[in-house]
This record gives sequence, structure tokens and C-alpha cells, in this order.
Amino acid sequence: MANTTSIHPACDCAEHQTNYQHWPRENAEIRIASCMRVCPFCAKEHSNASRLRKHLRQRKYRDRNITIASERPGAVGVGHFPIHHQQGARKSQNQDCIGNHMKSYSSALSTNSVLSKSEDGLNFSLCEIQANFGPEFGVLSKCHLSYWNRMSDQIQDLWLKSTSSVPRLLDGSHCWRVRAPLARELFIGTIEEISTGTSTTQKDSESRFRANFQGEVDEKFDPYVVLSQLIDPDPNKPAFLTGLRLPSIDHFGFRSPCEISTTIEPFDETNNQVNLTPKYSFVDLHIDYGTDGLLTVIGDCRKIWLLYPPTDNNLIAMKSIDGQRGKLVRLARRLEGGILIETISSHAIFLPAGCAHATFTLQGGYLVAKDFTTAKSLSAIASFITCGLDENLPTEAREICFDWFEYCLDVTLSQQHVLAAVSAWLKAEKKLASWASTHRRWRVNVRRLWEHHCQDSVVNCPCEAQEPISFFQHFSSVHLAFLLSSSQLRRRR
Repeated sequence: MANTTSIHPACDCAEHQTNYQHWPRENAEIRIASCMRVCPFCAKEHSNASRLRKHLRQRKYRDRNITIASERPGAVGVGHFPIHHQQGARKSQNQDCIGNHMKSYSSALSTNSVLSKSEDGLNFSLCEIQANFGPEFGVLSKCHLSYWNRMSDQIQDLWLKSTSSVPRLLDGSHCWRVRAPLARELFIGTIEEISTGTSTTQKDSESRFRANFQGEVDEKFDPYVVLSQLIDPDPNKPAFLTGLRLPSIDHFGFRSPCEISTTIEPFDETNNQVNLTPKYSFVDLHIDYGTDGLLTVIGDCRKIWLLYPPTDNNLIAMKSIDGQRGKLVRLARRLEGGILIETISSHAIFLPAGCAHATFTLQGGYLVAKDFTTAKSLSAIASFITCGLDENLPTEAREICFDWFEYCLDVTLSQQHVLAAVSAWLKAEKKLASWASTHRRWRVNVRRLWEHHCQDSVVNCPCEAQEPISFFQHFSSVHLAFLLSSSQLRRRR
């Protein structure tokens, strides 16, 4: 009787990820690489690859008729480059590069270093993007990109100096209090939400799902066509749904896993939503208002992510074509610090605050997402606002952006990171003053946060104009004055 148990990824290495979709369950020689630690059949984690091989040779696996060996030069995981099934609908000369690249990949592995393997695997991913999404994405192969876990110190510094952390790949099974929902459960929930008529065709709505056709919100597109594309993807007219609010996500308890706290501590987890993305779905380069994000894929979904840190260079580039299409292709050569991550059903991905990202769906399915903030995120949100990237957002989305600044300011001050909060405030001071002038509730709330947390703070203001008075007296009179109403200002005089 054939074994039908699910396969667990044995490692997080990008060059091995697609192997696990085709990993043999029986009657095969399995080559275990040195990076592999987790049993693909029972998910037990071991301290090294040698112990994993020993574990797989146990009596309980003999009925599978498998032979366990070390990975040989020229072999990856199960002895061949992972097969990616290509659908004929979009077959073109671009797909020839995949077949040719696979041949060169196998020969390269036998002679090159580990770093070279990583680079060649990255080139394969870029070639796969070009084959499935069009020759215009060939520009990506001419840019400097890195795998998320093979970043140089220089690229890592670009991330750490501009946002809360570096992106991370996490175990998707740890993101659920009960269990991960099944794809069919989300599919049923999607049909129910569409049929109740709670969807919207308004581009400025953030609370209901939106149909996206060829990467843009389309008020006339039938959401049921998106469902059909899960079965029959259309490379020429790709569509997807975003912002689905499915009750099952809350029922199963979608949350940030404990392992993320080794890097950052999430606060104000909110905005659980689901995206339905058939194969060929492409989401162009964008920034999610400056929030941190946790996302996990459900079902057989496979995606490639390109991520860029919110450095001044990258934000200025994004602003230069704000509101226009084709951002990734047009900006690819100008952006710095880019990394590539591939996610499959066992993965979750952490996106740091303010990072620009684009996604390519190579196998359709669901993406579950949530927003949160951290004590290290305020600078990234301030940079987003300072560059004016909020200005072209719909009204509701822009209000959400400034609300997140307020939430993050509260978290940053609560965690006693006063100087970080002050620096972020000074960076965006002019933009914040403009917003405060027409938003009384926000103005009052933010003023109270500073008063509550900083009355007794003993720090020096980075503006270097602080006179021999307390920090808060200086900061309140010089940098918070625009938060006061006209009557309060008159009383001060």
C-alpha cells in the first residue's frame, strides 16, 4: 500500500526547497545533504545530518524500501534538480532557459563552492520568473540579488539600519494555535464571502476584499473567475483576490510564532486577511504603509518574493514613480539590498516594517497575512511618511498609515526607546505637523503619548538646540507645539 503522508522540508536552504514537492515516499535512494536536519516523514529535528541519516535507517522506515546516502557532488537532495512542472499555456522561448539552466546547474554543483551553488540556484529562480511572467523580467538577472540566508554583511547592514530587522523564513505550522486551515476550508469560506455580497469594488476600501485583474483593482472583474483560475490558470489574464476576511483564520488562531521573538517582539497584531492567488498572479513592488507583516501560504501554493530595505535610496526611487505601473521592472537596477525568498506550504515569512516587496505566484493557493509593529519599526514608518509615499494612498489607507505611526510610537516609548522615538519624530516632523493640522483626534492622542511617557525623561534632544531646561520642556515647546490647539497656544503665551 502506497505511503501518502505529507512531506516535511528537511532544511530551509533555498536551493533545496522545491525538492520537497517531489520527495519520494518509498522505493528510492534518498541523498541527505549536510544542511538537512528534519525528518521528511515524521518532522523530528536532529542536531546534524548524520543523525538524520541514522534516524531514517531505523526499522520503522524499512517498509518504504528507501536507501539513505550522503549527498554526492552533482546531486541535490534526492539526486536530481527539483522538477518544476511548466504549463503549456505560456510556453515560449523563455522556458527553454529553464531546461538549459537545469543542465548547467547539475554540472556546476560538482565543481563550485556552496556560495556558487546558491548563486546558481538564484539564477534558476530568476529564469523561472522570466519563463512564467514574461521576458521583461529578464532585467532581474542583471541586478545584484541575494538569497535571504546568504546576505553579505553590507546588505545586512542596509536592512538593520533602515528597519526593524532582516526578513526571515519561519515554520508555518507554528503560526496557529489550533492548526493551519485546509485549502478547501478557505475555498468554502471564500465562496461564502463572495456570495453574501460583502465584497467591494471601491479601490479606497481597506475592510473588504478586492478583485485584482492584471495586478490592479478592477471594479468590474467577477471574483468567481479568480476561483476558476485556481483550476485553470490564465497566464494572459491573471487575477487574484486580496483582503478576504475569513472567520476560520481567527478560529484557528493565526498568530506570530515564538521564534520570531528571538529577533523582534511583535505588538498590536491585527488586520488578519487572506489573499487568493492563482498561478501567474504577480503583485508589483509596493510597501505596506510601514507595518511589519507575517504571511504564510496554505495548500500547494508556491511563491517567489523579492524584498528591498527601506533605505533612502530605495524610498526615493519608489517615490519617483509613485502611482505608476511596472515599478519592479523600471526600478530593479536602481534598488539596493535586494533579497529573494521562496515560500511553500510549510513556510511563513516575516516582512520588516517599510520593506518594498513584489511577489510571483508559481503555484496557486492562499496567502494568510497579518500586520503588527515593534519597538524598532518607528524609523521605517517615519521614512515612509517623510518620502511622501503616503500621499497617493486612498483616504482610508492614509489614515491607517498615520494610525500605525501612533501605535508604533506608543510601543517605542513604552519600551523606553525614547531617543529612537525622538529621532523618528524629528525626521518626519514637517509631514506630521501637516497631518496634525487637519486631524484633531490623532493630534490629541499623540500629544498624550509624549506627555505620558516622557515627562521625566533624562535625554538630550538630537536637534542640539536644547537649552538648560528639562528635555520634555524643550521637546514640548519646540517639537510638539503643532499638536496644541490655537487656544492652548494662546494660554501658553
